[in-house]
Parts: sequence; C-alpha cells; structure tokens
Amino acid sequence: MQLSSGLRQAIKQAKRSTHDKARVGAVAFRGHCAVSHGFNRRSSRTPDYAAHAERIALSNAGYAADSLTVARVGKSGLVFDSVPCGTCLNLLRLCGVKKLEYVLDGKRVVVKL
Repeated sequence: MQLSSGLRQAIKQAKRSTHDKARVGAVAFRGHCAVSHGFNRRSSRTPDYAAHAERIALSNAGYAADSLTVARVGKSGLVFDSVPCGTCLNLLRLCGVKKLEYVLDGKRVVVKL
C-alpha cells in the first residue's frame, strides 16, 4: 500500500497511543497543511471509555478542518483498518470536514463527505 503524507503522520500519532485494543491516530488539515493531530486514549468521561483520535484532532483544530486522515496500528506496528465510528463520522460532517482518508482492507481510501 502506498502511504500518503497524511497517513504517515496519522500512523506516527497512532504509535503514541497507549490504548490496549486499538491504537488510532488522526491528523486534521486545512488545505494541504496539517493543523492538528491526536491519538486515542482511555477516558472515564466518555461512554465507551475511549477518547477517539478523530475528536481530539478536531478539538485541537478548533473544530475547523477541511479534511481528516485516520490510521490504526497494532502493537507490532502493522497498519489495520481505520474506518471511523458513526459518532466520529457525524462529528466530521457537523464540523464541515469535506474529505476523509483511512485504511480499509489494506488499501488507502479517500471519500468525500
């Protein structure tokens, strides 16, 4: 799989996660410039006990981004499927994110929202 610059940045963020099941990283962009990033972490304040990387990256960007890239890695560093959950997809749409990049079945996917 050919990795875009955005996926490489999101993978770097995912590797920072200490989550025990899913290590996810996200990078928010305005135009072609990365404006913020985030990685998932445990949180007792959210219903599923995880603060999602997408939400953290958008929050760090002031909830204003044109596009978002999401990546998930295993403990070995292998890249896994990284389709955002429904709640995160709704948040992306509410914030006006127009393009989403992630990995599915070992392939880079770019969709317009």
